[in-house]
Order: sequence, then structure tokens, then C-alpha cells
Amino acid sequence: MKIIKKDERLVDYDFEKIIAAVTKSANRVNVKLTEDDWRKIQNIVETSIKESGSEYIPVAKMHVYVELALDQVNNAVAKSYRDYRNYKQDFVRMMDETIKTVDQLNFLADRSNANTTSALVSTQRTLTYNAFSKQLYRKTFLNKEELAAIDDGFLYIHDISSRLLTYNCCLFDMGRVLAGGFEWENIGYNEPKDVRTACNLISDLTLNCASMQYGGFTVPEIDSILAPYAEKSYKSYLEEYKNLIGDAGCEYDEEKAKNYALKKTSRDIEQGFQGFEHTFNTVASSRGDYPFTTFTGGCDETFFGSLVWSLALKVRKNGQGHKGHKRPAIFPKLVFLYTKDLHGEGKPLHWLYKEGIECSAKAMYPDWLSLDIPDESLIKGAATDHFEPSIAKVFHKYHKFGVSRWYLDENNCVKENPEWVDSIISPMGCRAYLSPYYERGKLSPADENDRPVFTGRFNGGAVSLNLPMILRKAQLEGRDFYEVLDYYLDVINGIHIKTFDFLSKIKATSIPVAYSQGGFAYLKPADSIKPLVERATFSYGFTALNELQELYNGHSLYEEKDNEKAFAYEVLKHIVAYVDDKKAHYGKDIPYIAAIYGTPAESLCGTQVEQFKRKYGIIPKVSDRAYFTNSFHMHVSEEITPFQKQDAEFRYFHLASGGHIQYCRFTTGMNENYISQCVDRAMKLGYYFGVNIEKSYCNDCGAKIDDGIDVCPVCHSHNITEINRVCGYLGYSKVSGDTKMNDAKMAEVHDRKSM
Repeated sequence: MKIIKKDERLVDYDFEKIIAAVTKSANRVNVKLTEDDWRKIQNIVETSIKESGSEYIPVAKMHVYVELALDQVNNAVAKSYRDYRNYKQDFVRMMDETIKTVDQLNFLADRSNANTTSALVSTQRTLTYNAFSKQLYRKTFLNKEELAAIDDGFLYIHDISSRLLTYNCCLFDMGRVLAGGFEWENIGYNEPKDVRTACNLISDLTLNCASMQYGGFTVPEIDSILAPYAEKSYKSYLEEYKNLIGDAGCEYDEEKAKNYALKKTSRDIEQGFQGFEHTFNTVASSRGDYPFTTFTGGCDETFFGSLVWSLALKVRKNGQGHKGHKRPAIFPKLVFLYTKDLHGEGKPLHWLYKEGIECSAKAMYPDWLSLDIPDESLIKGAATDHFEPSIAKVFHKYHKFGVSRWYLDENNCVKENPEWVDSIISPMGCRAYLSPYYERGKLSPADENDRPVFTGRFNGGAVSLNLPMILRKAQLEGRDFYEVLDYYLDVINGIHIKTFDFLSKIKATSIPVAYSQGGFAYLKPADSIKPLVERATFSYGFTALNELQELYNGHSLYEEKDNEKAFAYEVLKHIVAYVDDKKAHYGKDIPYIAAIYGTPAESLCGTQVEQFKRKYGIIPKVSDRAYFTNSFHMHVSEEITPFQKQDAEFRYFHLASGGHIQYCRFTTGMNENYISQCVDRAMKLGYYFGVNIEKSYCNDCGAKIDDGIDVCPVCHSHNITEINRVCGYLGYSKVSGDTKMNDAKMAEVHDRKSM
């Protein structure tokens, strides 16, 4: 028997093709058909074919037979199958939505992401594609319950326009790609022979690989990666000095040779980091934005490792630009990895800690990640459970001080130290984190010799709850809040499981450097990336915990800071318990790794409050502002000190272990010593901590002023550029008097007192 296709080709009848088509329809309505269902469908279809008496069946008639079978097996799947066949009308609508987006871009700037310049042709091209890709994702991936939850505003799928092809944030194993060389687009690259070449390659690889994902691209422990290449350069310059002296007929002086080599090597490192800053802030990726790059460092105890991080801080502190008009770069974001055993008073890298503080005071970066167990005795008045964060737990169990990952062997080649353990969980993007994963035990260590794996992993995507909307729905419908919350958590879980299955089918050839050249693994091009997806983390996000508490009893999160049973705190613990239960349930079959994510909400802070207003109106202290509060933070308008903010956010921060940052606003008069005290306290509390100072720069006279201004106090110009903290990362709240941030975020900036 033959099937007549629409183009009149004849193909053999194959029931497997029917299974593939019907499975997609079943997935869209969350139905899993049984073996008995499939036998029944096959029997009905093939009986209909035999009764037709024809050896040639038009494909349209075959669809009718399939629909007839589905009507008798499962009505929901039958309707989903019919709906999908109306794709022509849907695609017309999708193109119409895309055209509307293009028209808007021609007249209105897109400010949903402070990391993009929507006036650029490359960005507009990407935004146009994203508009269509978003519609395609909605059509082919989501079922009606998921669409309803998103369209009504109860859930938000992050980066919906990018999720059909790739993964989210990552910890890219740059050191493994460089060591020994790699293949890239059919060209073989040798291992770099010096630090300058290594920096150039890292820039190129970052731009390429970051453009093929969405979310933040982190190069963990950049100091350890570059240290052996810096040593290569140093040895090369020693030899260069020796040759120069020999050619000049002068006597060789070992001390002068070392000074010469160190000076030249240091200059190469500085130029390398200047190159990073120029590239990552001016060269847009093929994605249309500037790649959200993060470099972490500060724990490499070797001479060249600490030199690399010290010079990275120096370059950031000095800024970029013309003489007299320098200002700090935004990317790469720098994160200082801190532990009291290395950076505390009297410890070997305390000098590096002090350089980091000076840099933060001048450039806001680096942010600071504590690797230590929190000292809860410092908390004043906050009700807490006992917290032992995975970051600190893993670090103190597995980290070996004095053991560097990369070293030079006797042939001057970079090798990986077999004693090194991947014990530091670096952040991805502005606040996302991977949950622990182990080489053999996967979700938990198989035994004392099992090792954790963080570098070379990624996040599979985030979906966020609109908590005030969920509470208001429960209130007005007279339903139990947790019942409604669990429904939407189940919807998120369904999206994540489908995403897990979808990503597992992607081939390694799609991002060769990442999947096949060491960025994540050394898979063969035809291999699926399922082993990597099994190591991914899927995020359950939440926003507006403050507005949730306000809606519940009229109190802010800060007013409830001493309440051991604060509603918002109990809600967050419920979400943690839900996710832990799902990890345990799915972990029996697949290593499904999930995490709680305190959503930063850059443009979402305005989107979600507008969704609330449309459905439930304006409620004082809940929806009467232009924005919702990010994740678990105290409201930005609270008149509180940095120490008070640290105390109040402590318990929420440590529950949201899959995505969190704690930051405080510093104004004129809060000097470097005060910033140091706050950073030091944040490190003792186990925080990932950021400084916000609102740095203003006059583009006309070059004046630099802390605190936001509209007019230069020196030359009275309005041509001001202002760098501010968007959420967990820095952005421009003014560019020559204009802004890259959206209106809702700018309204929040205007109200800031504690953030």
C-alpha cells in the first residue's frame, strides 16, 4: 500500500510515522498513550484502509483515518491532532505578530534588555527572528494549560524565543578547550604558546559559543586558566632577554632578566584583559546582544594565578576610554571567589582581597562570592533555620588548597592536575547556580571517592511564578493557596520535563566547540547531548515575594523580618519542598536536577505587575507601582542600612540556592572602609554580594560623581552617562542623558534607597 503525498509523491505506508505525529499531539495535552492505546489506533487505521479497497491512499484521507481512531481512544489527543492540522491559519497569525514587532522596532526602541542596543541592524534582525521563534515555540511546544498560565500572567517562561534550539546559562570549560589544542570549523588550533594568544582565543571562543546559547556565559576561575600561559610567556621573555644581552655582548644579570620578563608578561596580561573589555562591550554576538560574560577568580594561590587576577582587577579599576574620560566596563562581570582561609586577615591572599575591595569601590565589580559556611550568630533579629549552602558544603569537603588545575609539564605543555577537584560552584549570569552533580553518583556522591562536577555544565531553562497573582486567584476563588500554587508548580514541572526530553535529542554537531571539543564534553558529532542534559539544572523561579507578603497581611517583607512563620517564608519553603520531591521522584529514572531561582526580573518587573493590574486591578502596596520587587529582596524604598538589609534577606537568600544575589546601595560618604566592612560581613554570612554606587560620568568634562545626577556639577552639562545595577548585574541607566533600561526598571531606580 502507498500513501499519496501532497506533492503527489508515493511513499510506503509506515505506522511509525503516525506514532511520531500522534505523540507530538499527545505531548501538547500532557497525555501519555499506553501500548494498548497504540494497538487500538493501529487496528482502527489499518481496518479503515482495508475497507477503502484502495492501494493508494491520499495523505488527507490518512489524516481522517487517524482522527477517527483517536476519537475512539482519547478525545483530548484527537482535538490536539485536529488543531495542529490548522497550522496554515496559525502561521498567518504568527507572521502577523512578527510583522507587528518589526513595525514597533522601526518606531520604538526595545528596552526589555539593558544589554542590547535595539537601534543596531544586527539587533533588529535578531529581535525580528525572536518574534517569530516565540510564536513557533508557543505553537509547537506548549499545551493549552501552559499557554493559559503564561497568557494570564501566572507563569513566565524566560527566553521563550530561544528555547527551541539550545540551553541557558553555563559554566564553560575554557581551560580544557585550550589545553592540547582543538578543532574549530575544520581548522586545527594548537595550544596557545603565550598568554596573549590565549586571551585572543578566549575572546573569539566566547563570542562564538555565547551566541549559540541564551543567558550568561561564565568562564570559571580565569586566573587558573591563564596562569600556565602567563608562565609560558614569562619563560619566553627570559629567553628573549638572554638573546638580547648576548647579541649586545653584555653580561647576563638574572635579576634584571626576571624583572624584564615579569614586566613584559604583566603587560601582556593587562592588554589581554583590556581586549576582553573592548570585545565584550562593543562586539555584538550573532544573537544581537553583547554576550553576558562572567569571569570568576581569586583562589589561585600560584604566583602567576594571583598575578592574573590582580591585573584583571587593575584593568577594571582603571576603566576604558579616552584620557580624562575613562569609566569602568560592564563586561565581563568579575566575581571574586572568597574564603577566609585564603583571603582573611593574615592569610596568603589577603593582599588580593584588599585590591578587590578597592576595585569594587571604584568600579562596583567585582561581586563577591563567599565559599564559607555562614556564621548565623551575626544575624540580628532575623528568624532563621539552619543553613549550610551547597556552595560552602562542597567547597570545604572537596577543595584542596595549593593545588592548581592547570600546570606546565617538562615540555612546556599545559596539563590538568589529577589531584585537582572541581569544588567551586561559580555563578552563571547575574545570579543563576547549578545544583551539585557527581561523576558516578550523579545526584549524590556514590562514596567518599566520588567527585563533584560543575565546570562544563549548563542550565536547561527557567520558568518563574507570579506569586501575588497566584495568591489573589486563590483568595477570590475561595481556594487553598497551596493547592493553586502546586497546580502552577506542576505546570512548570511539565515544561521542564518536556524541555529535558527535547534537549536530549539535540546532536553534538550543533555547537561543536561546546559539545565535541571540551567546552562541555568530547562527544562525537552524531551523538545526542543527553548525557549533558542529565547534568543540567532546571530552574523554578519566583518574583515579588515582598508583594506576596503585602497582599497576604499588609506587611512588607522587612516588617515581617522577625516573624518565624512569615507567610512569604513559609511559601518559599513549600516551593523548596516541592522541588526536592520532584528531584527524588524523577531521580529514580533520570538525574533530573532542579533548583529554586530568585528571578532578577529586569523587564519582567513591569510585565508582571501589568498582568496583575489587568486581572485584579490596583491594590495599595501590591500593584500601585510600576514594578514588582525582584525575587526575595526587601523593597528598594525601605529606609534601611546595608547591615539591616543583609540580616533581613539572609533566610530567603539561602533557600533560593539555585539563583540568588544580595546587594546593597552605597551613597556618597560611605567610603572604601565601610564598603570593606559590608563585604567582609557578607562573606561571613555566606552571601553572593554586590555593591551598588550609581556611578555618574560627564561626557563633556570627564567629571566622575557617585550618586545619580542629571546635571554635571562641574560644567553643568546634561550629557551624563550613569552606570547602575540593573538586577544582579550592571547596566547603563543613562547614556548621554538617555537610558537602556525599561520604564518599569527606571521607576524602581528612582525609588531606590536600600538597593
